[in-house]
Amino acid sequence: MGARRWLALVLVLTFLVGPPAVRAVQYAEGLPAGVVAAEVDGQPIDASNVPETDEPSPQVTGRINNGLASVDVAIADGEVVRFALEVDERGRFRGAPPTPLEPGEYTLYFFDALVGSFVVTEAAAGEQRAGARGAGTAGAPGVDIARVVPFPFDFGEAIPDLGLLDGRYFTLNDEALRSATAAGDASAESVDETRRTLRESGWQGRYESRLAVPLPDDPSRFSVQVSSFAILYDEAESAEAAFAASTGSGEAVSSATVGDESELIALAGTTPDTGAPYQALRLIYRLDRILGMVILADLAGGEVDQTLLESVAQAVVTRGTAVLNDEAVALSPRALRLDLTDATGVSIEEAYEVVDGVLIGLYDEDDALRQGREATYSGTSDAYASTVTAVARGGEDGGIGTPEAATSTVAYGTTLLSFLSAEDADLWLGDLPDRLTEDPLRGYLSFSAVDDAPVFGEGSATYAFQRQVGDDVAVGFRVYVRVGAEVAAVEFASVEETTLEEIGGLVTAQIACLEIAACPSDAPIPGARQGRTPDERVATAEGEPAADDGAIRREGRDQREEAEEGNTTSDPTEAPETETETDAPRGGGVVDVAPTEEPADGVNDGGVEEIGA
Repeated sequence: MGARRWLALVLVLTFLVGPPAVRAVQYAEGLPAGVVAAEVDGQPIDASNVPETDEPSPQVTGRINNGLASVDVAIADGEVVRFALEVDERGRFRGAPPTPLEPGEYTLYFFDALVGSFVVTEAAAGEQRAGARGAGTAGAPGVDIARVVPFPFDFGEAIPDLGLLDGRYFTLNDEALRSATAAGDASAESVDETRRTLRESGWQGRYESRLAVPLPDDPSRFSVQVSSFAILYDEAESAEAAFAASTGSGEAVSSATVGDESELIALAGTTPDTGAPYQALRLIYRLDRILGMVILADLAGGEVDQTLLESVAQAVVTRGTAVLNDEAVALSPRALRLDLTDATGVSIEEAYEVVDGVLIGLYDEDDALRQGREATYSGTSDAYASTVTAVARGGEDGGIGTPEAATSTVAYGTTLLSFLSAEDADLWLGDLPDRLTEDPLRGYLSFSAVDDAPVFGEGSATYAFQRQVGDDVAVGFRVYVRVGAEVAAVEFASVEETTLEEIGGLVTAQIACLEIAACPSDAPIPGARQGRTPDERVATAEGEPAADDGAIRREGRDQREEAEEGNTTSDPTEAPETETETDAPRGGGVVDVAPTEEPADGVNDGGVEEIGA
């Protein structure tokens, strides 16, 4: 990309022999005065956090509140590199050192005040963690793009029975692996190169969502589909470049401008799975450093309501403005995720259940299920759920995947509930036994309180359970824990033995995420082996069958009777396939409907895929 445009206009590179030319200060807890946040490649850095990265030009990011226009940065390892980073109107800054760093340990200074230490590791090509999550190495960006997509309530009464089908967050490394695989080369070297290119474009994260209306006589197929995504970039200029690269390829329909700039395209064709004709409108927009897309498709071939689409997109942009201005509840960046680098058969589902006090309707949701969810989420202002099923491997010490049991299906979930006050959260937790009586969580074989469990956070309740996972029975624990005005429900289960101590580590990590309003790193799968081979990573990327998606669901969500004897109905919320032959909408709920295929060059700067023949 040439000169890194986010660097300040003036860079000063000074090499010194001997001690660093920076003021020595006591290495105390916290950050220097005026510094609100500091990260290296998306990982917090301070007195107690020492990030590691294999990137020789790591991104230095953060936020200040002292009103200055730039941040003086120094990176030292005996020699000192000095440079300045410009600060935007929100106090944020971002940039990389002017020259690559050699492997080693470095100290980072802002305004000659010690921030902390970080390590640049030497990783051979292909040995980098292509499956790790996060912008850089781990963790989701702090901007809650999971709110910047359409929800059923945005449509009012215009589309009856519209419900949330699924949602998924893609990190930098997720996207690199997906893009490289779609381009036909999922080798570790190709994934590494794709990741570097995405990083240089300013790409930080992507959230995808699907809404749909089931056919009355066949709920596994759709009559209406809404596909959307929101991609976060490092700055508006990067998103502007992505918008330019993603638009202009078709004849635009005259429409009102949505966000800072937008383009509306009409699409038509036939669905690749059923051959049914469809019509669709695709709106691509840019809002500051967010690139978004909303597609409204009528899978019966009927005319699409342009006014409705524009109204929905404007509602999304209004919500996105609040997100960018830190004026909205941000739960998705605070949800603890697992490090799935060494797992196979991964299935992920994550989405808001409640937004601004409104319960999100689910796809093909019956009255009993909705009433149970209403009881579960009553009193919450917002709720976000993230669930994972995967096959974990490893264990040379008796953990999951020992030689006697090479693999084990695991299920993990964390649901975050936000309340208007700590008192409301405490009351909700106190009423939990009654809530569970009203909603006994269908699909569980047993669910009982653990009376002698340790207390977490500012109050907690622990339950042990058994549940069906495919053909096996998984054993695990769920812990509800309060932190201020928020409650987290953390659950982990495995076909292999699971201990309360193991889930206690996950609970403690989730508490930390809530306390600092971010999850800087992902948690290892309890008991799992670390270190999956490149061949195993490629096998998963190329479509290895996922673990049973019904292994764990959101709090109170219908299990679709997957765990009940004799059921053979496919789950319409099955995780989307990684690859598709075309980006045309599909008419069936058990196949990929959201456009996910990446351009042939393996790098998706704009994140937009063409739809229709």
